[in-house]
Amino acid sequence: MFSLDSFNKTNTGIDKESKQPIDHDENTDEGLSKKASKLEEELERRKRAITWISEMQWQTLERLSKVPPFNRPNIVNHVLDNSEQWLTYATARETENVNMPGPYLEYDPVKEEKRMKHKKKQLLQRKKDIKYKMMKIEEMTEGDDES
Repeated sequence: MFSLDSFNKTNTGIDKESKQPIDHDENTDEGLSKKASKLEEELERRKRAITWISEMQWQTLERLSKVPPFNRPNIVNHVLDNSEQWLTYATARETENVNMPGPYLEYDPVKEEKRMKHKKKQLLQRKKDIKYKMMKIEEMTEGDDES
């Protein structure tokens, strides 16, 4: 929501509370877009530094990063942060003799399914609780209207 205070902050160039100049670039859609572009450029720069992974392999890793267990931690970031370990794993003649970097081998799909079912059950219970509370509020406000 737009307020007069935010209007004053963005148009005067001075934050009235802190009395400091405001960096307009940081607070606008354009500024946020620039930040996102810089982050994307940094990610691409880091990817190019790892020459043993092809563009097609990066694309595969990007898709893989959207599914368990490779989404936590995000496998793309994990490869970028641990590229030497991943290189050792990727170039091993027998990967059975080399540990896969990261927690990905510890993934248990049965445990993950139970965790997701439990989470879903919790969300459904919250939804029921909210409906019940809304019903009670409506009853209270109807009683006030009749008075």
